[in-house]
Amino acid sequence: MNKLLLSCFLIFFGLASYGQWYKPDKVNKKATTLFNLAYNNARNGNLIYAKKLLQEAVQIDPRYVEAYLSLAGVSGEAKNYAEAAEYFEKAYSLDSAFSRHYLLPY
Repeated sequence: MNKLLLSCFLIFFGLASYGQWYKPDKVNKKATTLFNLAYNNARNGNLIYAKKLLQEAVQIDPRYVEAYLSLAGVSGEAKNYAEAAEYFEKAYSLDSAFSRHYLLPY
């Protein structure tokens, strides 16, 4: 019984860790700088420039989940809902555990 319980725990733990790889502190520093600039521009209403910066950030670091989530938000604010959905799905495919908090508005 103990071996079965241990095996189940290890399988569950392995699957849980597989679904959550994203570590924000490991993102490329240049991509992070672009993300921060994009955030400030989006807050000031400059969505077009913010989107450009975010797209540059994901070109530098294609696994930058927060940048994809922000692209989804910027696209949604611009009422481009199909594009927002694509960006959200990309972020969710990269790390469903990190992105699940954004599932409600999606």
